[in-house]
Amino acid sequence: MKNITIILILISFVFACQDETETPTQSNIPTSYSIEGKWRLRDADNQLYIFQDGKKYTVYCREEVCNWDTFTIASASPNVGTYTFENDTLTINQQGPGGVSKLGGLATYNCDGNVLTIEHKNLHMGSEYDEVIYRLGYKLEDCTE
Repeated sequence: MKNITIILILISFVFACQDETETPTQSNIPTSYSIEGKWRLRDADNQLYIFQDGKKYTVYCREEVCNWDTFTIASASPNVGTYTFENDTLTINQQGPGGVSKLGGLATYNCDGNVLTIEHKNLHMGSEYDEVIYRLGYKLEDCTE
């Protein structure tokens, strides 16, 4: 009986000491999302951002009901900005009437890459705010994250 107890203890140590390094699976591989495409602004019903080929375009709609699918970069305001998205930081150099403004900050994707929160910190006239944008066609109220 003593031998069986010792064997069971040894077996439990062998299994307990096995390498528990996770192998990559679909659930633990970091997901990368692209910012390219059309994005609506949570706090501006009449605006759309289009990120395309390293440029950020802003489209304004003056209609009561906007068909955002029909808007393209040809519809955008002339103040086009360039952007970079490196690691988790979005930086936008926005051309405006007063010159170039630097915008952006830490950017966090939520809801399977459909919602992006940008933490603007002290880049534009000393203001700090979070901007939430979401992909065209996505219902923001569906995001529970």
